[in-house]
Amino acid sequence: MYKLNPRQLAFVKAATQEQLGKFMCSGPVEARTLLNGETRAETYQSVVRGIVVGHEFETHDDAFQHGEGYLQALRFQFGNLILNERALGIDDTNLSIAEQCEEATVRVETILHLGSMVIDYDVLPEALCDLLEDLDQATADALAQDGLSWLPAALCDAEGDAADESFTGDLVEAFVDGVFRHHTFGFLVRVTQPILRRVWQGGGSYTWGFLTTRWFYGEHYEDIMALAVAWGRQNWDAQRAALLASEGSEA
Repeated sequence: MYKLNPRQLAFVKAATQEQLGKFMCSGPVEARTLLNGETRAETYQSVVRGIVVGHEFETHDDAFQHGEGYLQALRFQFGNLILNERALGIDDTNLSIAEQCEEATVRVETILHLGSMVIDYDVLPEALCDLLEDLDQATADALAQDGLSWLPAALCDAEGDAADESFTGDLVEAFVDGVFRHHTFGFLVRVTQPILRRVWQGGGSYTWGFLTTRWFYGEHYEDIMALAVAWGRQNWDAQRAALLASEGSEA
């Protein structure tokens, strides 16, 4: 069920009729169940983008159809009105990211903002140091595709064993130099997805104790999450296909 966040609630209370109509134009339409505490009878309300419209209905379908009609009328009346929800702080960007991550079965583990973390490369934050200590060629190559084109060369230039302090120091210096030289002050985000153990028609079993991991770079967090969700869907489908093929061959 769609629920208004605090900023949206404040906006709804102060909005003009036109602003409220445009805000509701994007939906969704839902039917909310109400339960009478004494009779235990159920009735239903039409809800458009978290806002109740109309009276109570006896059936779910009637409430939903009323909401659909209400939404169509709003779009006809206010569809051409421009409302910059992002500027007003009332957009659903974060809700959308959450829903897409759930659908793709991906989870964000780490968010690093390079611009605010490399102001003193002599004392980098622990989270960034951990990334550099564990950085391998595959991760560097993947991040190069996302925009850190200089990273594989920086990794190669830091010659030696990753366990040596000299190697880590060289890589830190090369990394910070690359960030400033190429103005790549955006976000590094570590995303994980569980490894499927078994699959069946329409489902599968997994645990978050066994994961596959991918680092992403981007100038904007929303853009990174779009890439992460696409990766998650593709990887999930590949896992399912591999397991189904394996089970088929065993049979």
